[in-house]
Amino acid sequence: MIPIVIINFIFYYLASMFNNVKVKIGFSLLFILTTMALRLMVNNSQLPDYDNYYSVIGMIDPEFSFKIFFTEPYYYQLVNYFNKTYSSETSINFFYIVNYLVSTTFFVWLLFVKQVSPWKKVLLFSLYYHVFAFILLRNTISYILIAVLFYQLNYNKINKTSFLAFLSHLSSLPVLGSSLFRNKKGDLKLIIFGICYVVFFSFLIRLEAFDIYDKFTAYQETTDYGVSFFHQFYFYFFLIVNLLLFVYNKKMVFNYTYFPIFITYILLQFANAVMGYRFSIYLVLYLLLSVIEVKKNIYKDYKMNLFAFFFIAIILFNLKSIFP
Repeated sequence: MIPIVIINFIFYYLASMFNNVKVKIGFSLLFILTTMALRLMVNNSQLPDYDNYYSVIGMIDPEFSFKIFFTEPYYYQLVNYFNKTYSSETSINFFYIVNYLVSTTFFVWLLFVKQVSPWKKVLLFSLYYHVFAFILLRNTISYILIAVLFYQLNYNKINKTSFLAFLSHLSSLPVLGSSLFRNKKGDLKLIIFGICYVVFFSFLIRLEAFDIYDKFTAYQETTDYGVSFFHQFYFYFFLIVNLLLFVYNKKMVFNYTYFPIFITYILLQFANAVMGYRFSIYLVLYLLLSVIEVKKNIYKDYKMNLFAFFFIAIILFNLKSIFP
């Protein structure tokens, strides 16, 4: 499997770097073919979280009511609806295939987005492609819809389809809310808003409708989501990155879209580091899909594009945890 993963990365890297459309299409097709080979090699039942996703099948009767809109119906309701006609294995495997197709489509689309630097595309791919396409059944659709939303916010546009993200995962709700401000420049009112938001969020997590407080407890009580040294290291590293961005590119992080999401991340991090880590993916997507630059530096981009090849280390480091 390792050779396929490496070849797959190389094709994506090359497709990101070349501007010639025909060459880019060629490497993109090779990338797709290798992802298909990888998909055929992976046994879903051996993937992380499979047992957790499988355990909810047959536990509830699918229904249509207003309440289900706040119970992440994309997976919970649909998988049980499918299970009425098909076996549990067929039902859950259907969602793995959907995630693979949606994720691959998104990352191929990203290859042809000229405004995003090639090294950012490769970093996004290295960090999240395999997680989105193979691991997360509930979150993936939400992350991808939000990613498209963030990209369009660069041009003061709002992708209305992205507001379906909360049907996949409720963590997208604060992100969707702050996106309505369309990257409005931060000011004193934003700081006051941030303080009020902390109070509001503390109340929100205890509302039964959103079931967030119970999720905190669930994450803390099971070893499957144990907090590791990595989660703590990641938090402090990401905090330093944001502080540096505040100093050198203030408008990227101190605006009415990013700042509330960042506050949410901090609150979730202190509640449970694993939930905080998974929520931080929204922040990383925002930063890497932002086209806000202090000053365009072609030489700097050239060096980063060359260095991006070494992002393969991220994939190889996580490979065992993704494909045990």
